[in-house]
Amino acid sequence: MPGHRHRWIDALARHVFQRFGSSLHHGDRDKLAELIRAGLDGIEVIHPSHSPERVKYYRGIAAEYFLLEGGGSDFHGGKRNDEAALGAFTIDVDQIEAMKRRLFIK
Repeated sequence: MPGHRHRWIDALARHVFQRFGSSLHHGDRDKLAELIRAGLDGIEVIHPSHSPERVKYYRGIAAEYFLLEGGGSDFHGGKRNDEAALGAFTIDVDQIEAMKRRLFIK
């Protein structure tokens, strides 16, 4: 992957991935497979707007397609309720370690 040499991970953000809806249909699976072939490493699983069911759904897709799980508080500053979300939404250390392995970082 070209990005790995430069130490970045290509991940699909929630607002793009949400267009797939509550289930991946055949055409959507083809599009996702095309993105993976093009170098997609992961998807945004954790986000303040995601319900527990949505997180479970995205985790299932990540597992099925061997994608990394990303996400967090999505803090940009100045937005309503941003302060309350800061640090409240995180990914597991295991996901950080998986990202480091993908980038060949010890």
